[in-house]
Amino acid sequence: MDATSVVFVGGTDAGKTNFICRLWMALQTGDCSLEMTGTPQEISYVESAIAHIHQGKFAPRTDKNVEVGRTSMTFSVTPSDSTDTEPKAIFIPDVHGEIWENAVATSELSEQWMSILESASSAILFVRVNSESIVQPLDWVTSHQLMAYASGDAPETKMPTQVMLCELLRFLEIKLQRRDGHSPRVVVLVTAWDRVDGETAEAGPRAYLSKQYPLFARRIDSTSDLEIGVFGASILGGDPEADPEFHNALLDADPSTFGSVWMDQSGMVQELKDFTAPLAWALKLDSYIQ
Repeated sequence: MDATSVVFVGGTDAGKTNFICRLWMALQTGDCSLEMTGTPQEISYVESAIAHIHQGKFAPRTDKNVEVGRTSMTFSVTPSDSTDTEPKAIFIPDVHGEIWENAVATSELSEQWMSILESASSAILFVRVNSESIVQPLDWVTSHQLMAYASGDAPETKMPTQVMLCELLRFLEIKLQRRDGHSPRVVVLVTAWDRVDGETAEAGPRAYLSKQYPLFARRIDSTSDLEIGVFGASILGGDPEADPEFHNALLDADPSTFGSVWMDQSGMVQELKDFTAPLAWALKLDSYIQ
């Protein structure tokens, strides 16, 4: 049984590691679109990250000095609603954000990571609400006025986040494998969805992207080489590190019962308690997300 690679893509502080933790908790507890079969491999990294959640803290960022095999998951799944589907081996490399940011900045990716990307059949592209790592586009009118008074070289500016997201989507268009003549599926997952206000939450992740990242949202709508689904996710439904009351509630309960996923498809926003739904959609293994 060959492993199907699902690459998790996103910059620093995009929420990849914490989503992997919550996905793993969902697979262990069941009652979701996918169920795990057999014995998983290389899960010590994930289990250590989950320990932070049980302590009322989010998992820390992936250590960029740790080799890829230590920060990846390999396991087998079948759809929960099917008894005759062959188990599919899934390999999820948790690539730290600096790898993707450097690839966009330099248009270069190491042979190791290029091989992982080219072997993938689908991807989940992460965007985090209110991340401190978000780089907003320059206000060119104000910047031009400030530069008129500046001396010496202009300060170095980072690439705006929405430009980086567009470039990452371009990488996926070029490198993801086409299977049986069908376009690869990519999930755009907006993490920390509990941080948006009520009106934004009701409008859904697609509307959020259109407002916050209009260039990227138009890029999503214009691509014909990928089939793109948009989801939102809040792994716990709150911030235990900022809210003492929520922190205590989390410690007194089972973290696997917290949080939700929002599926934004065909003009409808649906809240799910199924953290395997984005993965199931990406792999075309979920009968009700079509």
